[in-house]
Amino acid sequence: MLPMTQATCAPRLRSMASRSSSLTTHRASGSSPSKRQLYKERHLIECCFSKLKQFRRVATRYEKTARNHLGIVTLAATILRLR
Repeated sequence: MLPMTQATCAPRLRSMASRSSSLTTHRASGSSPSKRQLYKERHLIECCFSKLKQFRRVATRYEKTARNHLGIVTLAATILRLR
């Protein structure tokens, strides 16, 4: 299993976000994605956020601007990747 890093989390976050609208259309048409697959993806994302929140600066959001906060999150993900 790959470690939780920005490299592994970001693409999955994007793919889940793009599929969120398609999930409603699947439910409307009667077919739905596997609950096990959805759970696996959700668990991966939650683990990623949990590891990022180990960094106090990320968890408390000292930076007031979104640009600076994104920089700190990127730095934390890089540190996690190097561990």
